[in-house]
Amino acid sequence: MICVDCDSYAAYCYICDDFVINDVKELNYLRERLQLSNDLESGKPPKRQSIIAEGEENKRSKRYKKGIIKKSYCKARVAGLRNLGNTCFMNAVLQSLSNIQQFSCYFKQLPSLECKSQKNGKKNNHIKKANNGDEMLLAEELRKTLISLRQGSKSAISPESLFAVIWKVVPRFRGYQQQDAHEFLRYMLDRLHMELLNILPYPRDNNAFFIGAKGKATIVTTIFGGILQNEVTCLVCGTESKKHDPFLDLSLDIPHHAIIKPSSNKSKEEELPSIQLLDCLSSFTELEELADSELYLCHSCKCKQRSTKRFWIRRLPNVLCLHLKRFRWNNFF
Repeated sequence: MICVDCDSYAAYCYICDDFVINDVKELNYLRERLQLSNDLESGKPPKRQSIIAEGEENKRSKRYKKGIIKKSYCKARVAGLRNLGNTCFMNAVLQSLSNIQQFSCYFKQLPSLECKSQKNGKKNNHIKKANNGDEMLLAEELRKTLISLRQGSKSAISPESLFAVIWKVVPRFRGYQQQDAHEFLRYMLDRLHMELLNILPYPRDNNAFFIGAKGKATIVTTIFGGILQNEVTCLVCGTESKKHDPFLDLSLDIPHHAIIKPSSNKSKEEELPSIQLLDCLSSFTELEELADSELYLCHSCKCKQRSTKRFWIRRLPNVLCLHLKRFRWNNFF
């Protein structure tokens, strides 16, 4: 017996007691009809395109027969990722990670992370067994996916096994709803960091700050890990308080002068100046005065005082991930 969630369009099998990843034509048809019914009830225009996108390999073969694509294009040895149903957020993150040479080469050279060797059934001496005993390792499936992408033997691959593990370890990404790519990246990096700490013997590093463990580094923190310096200054006595915090990415606000305000005159919106990434970084590190509701407890004055706050990037990571806050809450909604 199989049921389909009306919101996420995820199929669940009662016999297997698990979500279904490999769909059949009948299940795809049911999902299309359900999506069409929901669109009609919500007043949205019906979508002709199926929620399960057609494989890019089939599309290219059809276009190649019509002469639209040249032969030289088909010779490219860059593997793509098939959309398993609104999984473009995951595919975008995987393609980005695969193009980071240090990251992809690390997983390519990494031995299998399975607890038992397939040859003799003995435990692998190169790794340690995970403390929680969970056999669903995101790092192992990611390793296989990155290897398949780098080989380029196929025009496109289906990351079904990786998607199944993600459903297991991060329940919030279950189903076929669209998700935020930045949020997915953070969940994946945090999970990879913790898994690699549990199964690989990493030496202690006392010269840096890392996420998830005291003084221990993984490939995640080695590539994406940086250090922020939070500096608070008391405006009464001038005492400075410095704090160092690790980070894997930075969330940047759009400067206030670039915010589009509601206006009936479209010409005014078109005259807004263009914003550079450097402007967002400058806004992130500029000096700001804390509000009255955020008074700083000064250790010299022994009471809460007005103060200023400023962020400094004390150490840049090898790969800097930036998240742009393109939306802002206001009182109109």
